[in-house]
Amino acid sequence: MSVQGPALVRIGFSTTTKWMSAVIRWITRSPVSHAWICFEDQTLGLSLVMQAEAWGVELRPRRRWDKENKALAIFSVKHDPDGEVLRQLVSETLGAKYDWSAAGMVGVLGWVRRWVRARFPLRPSRSPGRLMCAELVTRYLHKMDLAKHLDEETTSPLELLMWAANGGLHGKWRSPDLRLPSCTK
Repeated sequence: MSVQGPALVRIGFSTTTKWMSAVIRWITRSPVSHAWICFEDQTLGLSLVMQAEAWGVELRPRRRWDKENKALAIFSVKHDPDGEVLRQLVSETLGAKYDWSAAGMVGVLGWVRRWVRARFPLRPSRSPGRLMCAELVTRYLHKMDLAKHLDEETTSPLELLMWAANGGLHGKWRSPDLRLPSCTK
């Protein structure tokens, strides 16, 4: 990735019409099922989406990504002005396998949290070489000392969106019909 001048890095939240997206939204009780990072690459002259998919962490041209996804909210990341943190994340995670166990735990923990209201911590085993979408974005935020209270392996796209929407990042809603649950904090 070659960045000349200030980097424009954004974090987005989306959904699709695919069955897996519907399952994620149902389990997490969320309007979003996916979290991703978008940036402009000056060398390629492209807007790229970095995301964790079922086959692993990938970079995809935004135009192609837009054909299969519906972006609901996008937030600017002003804490990485030269893109250095993003370059480090790309070099560490590009090609990493998808973390199916953490994705499953996000759903299980969602149900358990609602049932026991977080009376005791449940922590899946760490798998640094595997990532799911929210884990990738949370790892990027942690590298800039942001959202430290969010656990990389158990945070859902909805929890990330709630953090960003409640002042964590500067953003704009892309979809007027996006409704977030009320924040209890």
